Amino acid sequence: RDSNDEYPDSAEALLRYTLASGERISPMEFIPLLEESGLIIPVGKWIINNSLAMCKKVRQVYPDFHVSINLSYIQLLKSSVYEDIMESLALFELPPSSRVVELTESGQLENSITVQNIWTNLKTQGVFVALDDFGTGYSNISSLMFMPLDIIKFDKSMILKYHMNDKYF
Repeated sequence: RDSNDEYPDSAEALLRYTLASGERISPMEFIPLLEESGLIIPVGKWIINNSLAMCKKVRQVYPDFHVSINLSYIQLLKSSVYEDIMESLALFELPPSSRVVELTESGQLENSITVQNIWTNLKTQGVFVALDDFGTGYSNISSLMFMPLDIIKFDKSMILKYHMNDKYF
């Protein structure tokens, strides 16, 4: 690789579900079912391990590559997700900076000491933390000052609304 070449520096692990018939089921449909049943915990651990296994392979070619995963509040509140992430990083001999964890904006983000502690612990270890879909939930700009975030991902619909409204531009 030439130092002037553009190359991928990150990817996001996305879970998709396709029926045997070929019909695709939206994550908006199956993720709540995984959360309600508690299956989000083993599925989440599988995603953590498989995404880091892929990341390790990619880093052999692109050393600065990192991978993002979305975490469910159920994972944060009812599992050992912090330990799962740290164990997986050690298993694949990856630096914490190779992982970005994302949490979708929700009122629970600000109100849960458990979530804030996990976020702080991950960030302290060097894992990047992100707020996904900002602008769709309950958070406001002032609440962001109290969250240990590295990345804020604005929701596309919010950006489009502002972009289409001349009074903001």
